[in-house]
Amino acid sequence: MRARRRPPPAFGPTGFTLVELLVALVLGAGLVTTALTLYARARAALQAADHVAQLTEQARYAFASIEADAQMAGYYGLGAGGADFRFLQSGDVAAASPAAALRQSAPPLPGLNAAAQACGRQFALDLAVPVEASDDHYAAGVGASGTCDPRPSAAAGASDTLTLRRASTATSALQAGRLQLLADRFDRARRFVLADGVLPPGTTLAADRLELRDLVTRFYYVSADSDGMPGLPSLRVKALSSVAGRPSFIDTEVMSGIEDLQVELQTGGGYVAPDALPAGAVVRGLRLWLRVRAATPEAGYVDAHGYDYAGVHFVPPPAERAYRRLLIGHAVALRNAPAPCPRAPQARRQRADRDAAAARDPRRAHGQRAALGDARPRDERQRVVPRPRARGRRGGARGRSRRAGRGAAGHDARTARRAADAGPAGGSLEPRAARRR
Repeated sequence: MRARRRPPPAFGPTGFTLVELLVALVLGAGLVTTALTLYARARAALQAADHVAQLTEQARYAFASIEADAQMAGYYGLGAGGADFRFLQSGDVAAASPAAALRQSAPPLPGLNAAAQACGRQFALDLAVPVEASDDHYAAGVGASGTCDPRPSAAAGASDTLTLRRASTATSALQAGRLQLLADRFDRARRFVLADGVLPPGTTLAADRLELRDLVTRFYYVSADSDGMPGLPSLRVKALSSVAGRPSFIDTEVMSGIEDLQVELQTGGGYVAPDALPAGAVVRGLRLWLRVRAATPEAGYVDAHGYDYAGVHFVPPPAERAYRRLLIGHAVALRNAPAPCPRAPQARRQRADRDAAAARDPRRAHGQRAALGDARPRDERQRVVPRPRARGRRGGARGRSRRAGRGAAGHDARTARRAADAGPAGGSLEPRAARRR
């Protein structure tokens, strides 16, 4: 007996053909390639945004460091000007060096140690010039020694320098070995620069009258290297401080990655380069430019465009075009710049004389009011208002009967109340609605 054969399936053999497999592979590879491409682009965009954010943060920190000093440049405490100070030694007022001896053009000042003169003669003490800059080269003061050379190696080429002088914002205790400013609000003859911590005989410090502050002198420049990272430029500062009990300059790094610093000085005619500043011009503001460079090259990035700012045209060399750069400018107003009025010095002297007279005689603080016999401030004097008119009495028989019925006691009470409402002879000081209540 023969076995019965099973019929073949109705739909034929199962599975994919070779063509179907090839089409599926091509589609899958296309999807994977597209996903990887989008991921790579998103990752590159994220890295670029991260690098730009980091460069922006570096520039903001550098600007904040310079701006804090620039806004206070020329402030020496209690309204004192830079030309008011004399150099005092051992508290001897009679032997104090005049203000002209503090200029950089003067001979070396005796009594000031060599470390304080390392960046130039009277470089730290030239208070008459609160803002000073050099154009496209490294330049400190006149006669600077080798200890004022840039650190850690050399200065970046074609970069500006900026020097700012001011007093500390907070008062200081007397300290030997640190340059300090003694300023009297009313007496211009009692404004000195101290280095040995000795006050004139009989001097007593008083808040808002006679104060002592530290002298702050800072010299900003761009170095070709950073601390621990050779080849990466950085912004550095030489700050006046006290080392081993004597005034000295300390060199520190402000921010790495700063490739260039350019300074423009604002005068009455606009912004000019430091070397183009007219003689005798008053600097009223600064415009600072910082070119920031990344620390490492960025894969697939090519920086081939040029940078034009402050008279500088910079194109990255081919070997450094893989580094991302950022150029940022920032304007800073000098709060302590002299007033534009040509009579400003005379007005300051007159104001100082009035303040001194007020300190000696309070009655003279109010000018012509003292001649009228009232030396009190205007807001302390009583305001005289016209005496209010008496209100009319109610007429009619009913009103007369009521007044008649109150008797002598009521009449006396009304008289006393009206006298109280009327106030003193000069008039009432209360509003009418308050008196009615």
